[in-house]
This record gives sequence, C-alpha cells and structure tokens, in this order.
Amino acid sequence: MLRRVKTFNAFYESLSALDRSPETTETGAVLLLRVVNRPESVPPVPGFRIRVMRTASHGAFPALRVLYAVDDTTISLMCIEQYDELAD
Repeated sequence: MLRRVKTFNAFYESLSALDRSPETTETGAVLLLRVVNRPESVPPVPGFRIRVMRTASHGAFPALRVLYAVDDTTISLMCIEQYDELAD
C-alpha cells in the first residue's frame, strides 16, 4: 500500500539536534527506511495512535527512536531522537 509521508516541524527540529557523525546518519537512515517500508510492524502505544520504532546501540552506532503515526493514507513523522536504552 502506498502512503504519503508527512513531517512536522518538531521532526525537523529533532533531526537537526542529532549529531552529524556517520554512525548517527546511517542509523537514522536505516530507522526511517524501516518506518516507511513497514510502519505497522510496531504496535501503537496503548491508548494512542503514536508508534515508537527503535534501534539498539551497537558499538559506535547510537540508539535512536522515531515517533510516528499511521493512518490509511499517511505516515506522520513526529520526532527522531537519541535515547538511553537503560532508562526505557
């Protein structure tokens, strides 16, 4: 199913707050591709439409997560951020 991707200003702000290392850039690209290609692979947060897809840290590659929502025709990207795996 084809869906359009919509982004919010908060997504661009959070994206610009990430460091520009090659590892972060590569991890972010992989994460966003997973969201676009398989948006329903992660269940929504109970009681909300928001979904959270994560990557685990691996060596120099940081743990990132993206918050997004899915409806029939649109994937809405809300935020991408680095997070502490131990705090979640």
